[in-house]
Amino acid sequence: MMGHLPSDNYKLISLTLVSGGPMLTRRRIFIGGLASVICAPAIVRAESLMPIIALIVPMQPVHAGFVERLRFHWMEQLLKNGWTTERARTFGGISENEARRQVTYARMHGLLA
Repeated sequence: MMGHLPSDNYKLISLTLVSGGPMLTRRRIFIGGLASVICAPAIVRAESLMPIIALIVPMQPVHAGFVERLRFHWMEQLLKNGWTTERARTFGGISENEARRQVTYARMHGLLA
């Protein structure tokens, strides 16, 4: 046989479409939309599936050079001996509360022994 002849299956499909077979109507669109809403997977937050714990991870390890560690050590000693305005000038005139905060920070990160 030369050429290509359409199969019987092709004829059946083309006849049903031409002769008013399955058409796209408003009712079919509504039923399809309703079915997709009912059968669609639920989009939920991850928190409702499992408990989530927030971890605070420092981006870089805290480090201090020799001079910074020496500064923390002197600041700690001055706080033990008594903080005065004359001694505060050594550290740029910071307040006693700020000096205590910096020494506490240094202790928390292992910069003071």
